[in-house]
Amino acid sequence: MTKRALRCFIIAGEESGDALGGKLLHALQKDGAVELAGIGGNAMQEQGLESLFPMEELSLLGYAEILPHIPQLLRRISETVEAIMAFAPDVVVTIDAPAFTLRVLRKLAKRLPPERLPKRVHMVAPSVWAYKPKRAKRLAPLVDHLLALLPFEPPYFQKEGIPTSFIGHPVVEDGWGEGSATMFRETYDVQGQVRLLAMMPGSRSRELKRHLPVFQAVVSRLAAEIPMLEVVMPVTVRHEEALRAAVAKWPVKVHLVQGAGAKKDALAASDAALVKSGTSTLQVALAGVPMVVAYRLHMISAWLLRRMIKIDTVTILNVIAGRHIIPECLQENCTSDVICRHLKPLLLKEEARREQLDAVHQALVAMGAEGKKTPSQRAAAVIWDLCPDKVNAEKA
Repeated sequence: MTKRALRCFIIAGEESGDALGGKLLHALQKDGAVELAGIGGNAMQEQGLESLFPMEELSLLGYAEILPHIPQLLRRISETVEAIMAFAPDVVVTIDAPAFTLRVLRKLAKRLPPERLPKRVHMVAPSVWAYKPKRAKRLAPLVDHLLALLPFEPPYFQKEGIPTSFIGHPVVEDGWGEGSATMFRETYDVQGQVRLLAMMPGSRSRELKRHLPVFQAVVSRLAAEIPMLEVVMPVTVRHEEALRAAVAKWPVKVHLVQGAGAKKDALAASDAALVKSGTSTLQVALAGVPMVVAYRLHMISAWLLRRMIKIDTVTILNVIAGRHIIPECLQENCTSDVICRHLKPLLLKEEARREQLDAVHQALVAMGAEGKKTPSQRAAAVIWDLCPDKVNAEKA
């Protein structure tokens, strides 16, 4: 019997998921022939995906923000299910974005009998260790395999009968420790005695609106105490003009950089970082930069999360370490006073810097940062093993 290409319908709902999906598609296609359909952004489209509709429609943040978009979300769920049935894939890969992806899987299961369902692989385990532990049981009938990014996650799902593989976090594949401090300082004329602070207020308009005023206040306070202080801030093309206008009023020189290469060089040159909660914390950690994490949510979203959450940290490296190795300044504590109290020692004291970086390194190793295979290669291997009658370069 002749083997044929793997038919894969893949869905990502936001930029972080698109980045994961892009790496996964690259690994899948390196191992064998793949026919693609689904929803994704630039990273997945660079691997040959034609997105069913713009992924940005699904990039909704927080409970309060999602409510006005529910009718459109429901329409897109129906369209996606119809597209899956028309494509007749061997495997459906859903990446995070549970408000959308799990609803798609649930509706698909209602439309097709079990024997006609494609294999269903979900990437990024729901954070049942943080809140809503019953989600593990509800996920069981929806997926055939779960790909977990964190080492402690599989047991939560395996006890519910869900085959689960720890693959590691694909951010470790991106070379965040390969930047050139010399290149950055020469390009932007940053003198050796300058203390350079990397600031990452976020990539969404809502995040920038909430964080920039606080970050500006932090810079103003630090500038009064650290004479040779400069700031570097990665920006997207979409927000560059607005950010350039905003930082023009700041009391220190601010360097805006675009692109992953420039961002890596900037982090290599930085003494410390102030980072919004999320994947960017892992990028900074891999670059070897000590940091403080800050975040503000819509007050309704924050209220709801606090009623559900079971842990006292939002930073993954803290969860893995089992203690607060990275300071967090969240909601009412996301103020210039609290942030500066934690950030100043990281800018000025080598002992404080080294203490955090040593602890962070141990957490990164636990996340799969030093394995023989990359997380994306491990994920691709799981998918090929679920579809053994398709073409696979390693097994053909």
